[in-house]
Amino acid sequence: MEKYYLCFDIGGTKVKYGILNSNGQILNKASYDTPKESLESFMGPMESIIKGSILSHDIKGISLSCPGFINPYRGSIEVCQVLSFLEDISITDMLREKFNIPAAIENDANCVVLAEKFNGAGEKCDSFAVITIGTGIGGGVFVNGKLIRGHQFKGGEFNFLINNGLEGVSEKFQIYGDNSSTNALIRMYKLYKEIPMTSKVEGYEVFESASTDINVQAIIDKWFQNISYGIINICAMLNPEKILIGGGICEREDFIESIEKTLRSIKWWGYVETKIERCCHKNDGGLIGALYNILNENN
Repeated sequence: MEKYYLCFDIGGTKVKYGILNSNGQILNKASYDTPKESLESFMGPMESIIKGSILSHDIKGISLSCPGFINPYRGSIEVCQVLSFLEDISITDMLREKFNIPAAIENDANCVVLAEKFNGAGEKCDSFAVITIGTGIGGGVFVNGKLIRGHQFKGGEFNFLINNGLEGVSEKFQIYGDNSSTNALIRMYKLYKEIPMTSKVEGYEVFESASTDINVQAIIDKWFQNISYGIINICAMLNPEKILIGGGICEREDFIESIEKTLRSIKWWGYVETKIERCCHKNDGGLIGALYNILNENN
């Protein structure tokens, strides 16, 4: 008999959700705006979706992918800057008590790692790392057959690696998320073009501009260099079989090729050279990883 699981991928702007079977197939999915006012406003739509899903399918478990430092054993969010009202609350206990079915929670970047291990680019790897490039830098580590969460559930938080400071900022050094994220690229572009920081610019617009402006191409080259320094540091620490890179901007056809070209230009890369690949699951990684997490817990 088919087993079904309801999974939620909680983000700062949207909550994606879907019903998946135990093989990782997404039967249906949708999303809604993330409620940010209070715990009650946050839980309301989630509980309504759970009630409807239980009526339409034989749901065997509920699993959440969530930003922040997650304690999966308590089912609580230790730190979550985006949704601070969720801190130190066991959402999984709340859901178990209300619906009387198993519930699980895991960090969003760790869910991407689990998704790639389940049936993606890391499936046949015993050790690999994931870097997600977006508003900041997300990360996760799978070593010797295990997800590395760390002592305080901060393992794989690549966002806080120290890197060179960007041009136009006062700091000599910055964290990885401040100079290698998509937001960092857009910030450098705005500084050069003298565009107000409040104006909306998408990452793809920067690449389009580079075709007619060599200075914009230089900004992109510097950005790839910043990303590459972080990759070298991660490879030196972990010696993984692969580095998998995800995030919307990484779907550019030439993205991995550009990273590899930049890495080859850095003299230390030869000592720690590692295979670089794109994550397989794109926007579904959070849902599939949440599924894999609850399947592991149930086993």
